[in-house]
Amino acid sequence: QSSNTIKERLLDRLIQKGILKREEQKILWVFARRRYPVKDDKEEKEVKTRIREVILSDSIPDSRDVVLISLIKGCYLVDEIFSHKEIDAVKGRIEQIARIDLIGQTLSGIIESLTGAMAAAGMYPGF
Repeated sequence: QSSNTIKERLLDRLIQKGILKREEQKILWVFARRRYPVKDDKEEKEVKTRIREVILSDSIPDSRDVVLISLIKGCYLVDEIFSHKEIDAVKGRIEQIARIDLIGQTLSGIIESLTGAMAAAGMYPGF
């Protein structure tokens, strides 16, 4: 099964669940372009707020938050949640949370291995 087919099926499911919407656009009135913007970003804002609160506090996060924070760290998305001024202050806490349990450690290791392999193959431009 090709990755395109999997991607299309995933996008179709997200559209059916009301998370994304499909938009067809023309660029320069000739070239077709398809986009999948989020219908409602309420959930995204709630998750960002929750993740900010976990990182900025001393509380012990639940496993769901550990996985999300590990993904955010591994995919270089910290700047999607924190400003550039805040990033230096939260780096240590993010690292601590990402290593808090086996799930976070494993996830971080997998992401680092994948990005390293992609960079070595010239397929990964970096961030």
